[in-house]
Amino acid sequence: TSAGIWKLHICTGTSADYAVNLPDSGMTVGDLIAFQMGTTSTLTKLVTLDATSGNMIDGVQTRVMWSDEVAVLRWDGTNWCKIGGKSTTDKKKAASRANLLKARAALKK
Repeated sequence: TSAGIWKLHICTGTSADYAVNLPDSGMTVGDLIAFQMGTTSTLTKLVTLDATSGNMIDGVQTRVMWSDEVAVLRWDGTNWCKIGGKSTTDKKKAASRANLLKARAALKK
């Protein structure tokens, strides 16, 4: 639903990776939603933003986020576009993402 629009959502967790489904109805062009990942002490797992219902986030269905990252997304009427935020460039986290994607691909087989 669009109840989460125009809000900053803070994601934390230490027990398991999890997904956050983005709203897929009730939005108007230009609506914003933001996500701030917790610090390394409050978020030790991966959070996947999922566009759901065939929508995309910058051309992909999901966006994996780590601690200390921020994403501000704008609805263009069809899909979500990241218009701001802070990404992690740490090589270890990039390697972790590659391993996560390989594991997910193996599960789909």
